[in-house]
Amino acid sequence: MKNLILTFTLMAFASLSFAQEDMVFDPTTSSVTPNFMGRVMLVKGEGFAKGDDGEERKLQKGFKVYKDDTIWTGKSSVMKIQLTDTSIITLGVESVVKMEEWEFKTQRDRNATLNVVKGKVRAYFRLKSKRPDQLKVKTGNISMGIRGTKILANSFKSKGGVDVNQMALIEGSAKLIDSVTGFEKSFGVGDHYISVAKGDETKYDIQRLPDAELKRLLAPGSDYKTQFQPFLNEFDSAGLFGDGREPSSLGSPEYEDDSKTSNKSWRDTLNKLNEKLDEYETTRKKIRRKYPQ
Repeated sequence: MKNLILTFTLMAFASLSFAQEDMVFDPTTSSVTPNFMGRVMLVKGEGFAKGDDGEERKLQKGFKVYKDDTIWTGKSSVMKIQLTDTSIITLGVESVVKMEEWEFKTQRDRNATLNVVKGKVRAYFRLKSKRPDQLKVKTGNISMGIRGTKILANSFKSKGGVDVNQMALIEGSAKLIDSVTGFEKSFGVGDHYISVAKGDETKYDIQRLPDAELKRLLAPGSDYKTQFQPFLNEFDSAGLFGDGREPSSLGSPEYEDDSKTSNKSWRDTLNKLNEKLDEYETTRKKIRRKYPQ
């Protein structure tokens, strides 16, 4: 029976295109699991990873990432990673993430804590976990415990030296906790939490994403396998610390065009990026048909 279970387990992982050298067999549980955390799905610009050994690696499509890695993107760069549980993590421009916890048993039975250290991140946990405390996304002093959902998170320092951390839920449900203010709340679709800190003072705000903004973030019609989806706009903290202006959830877009002559919007940039990715995939398929391995 154990051999039969092992055979089916190997067949399941084979369907995910994992090579045998990527697998580890645990004789105590008669289970086979990947020895890595995920692979790069898409990258525009430059993506990097560094393990506990301090060795820096440049990432390209298909490259592996591991549970001890700190992962980041460069200037004008975005990257999408698919984890072995099928979850998808997308890093925006000059963003940094660290998987503080990663214990994989099966695609639905795993423990993960994703720390958004800096920048903009989309996290899409496609398969629900067995328990609501198994999956967490955190940035700064706020965290969300989830089962299966889509979360957007931002972490940045404004020009005035204000630390801003944001989380918004665009699919599913979650429980949010702010470790500094003690605030706790069950979140639903469209809820947006902002924590703003300056010196020893921390303030927070809860907003609802407008319907048009929620639709933009959900990116209906886009293909997550071959395209990048939008990120949450940076929160404008002006007014929260006495400069007389009202705070606004509107801020800079997720893609910065470093061309001196271009005044195009983030939508133009995103559309052009996705067009290039489509062209690349079409060319790659033609080459594979013409020169089969």
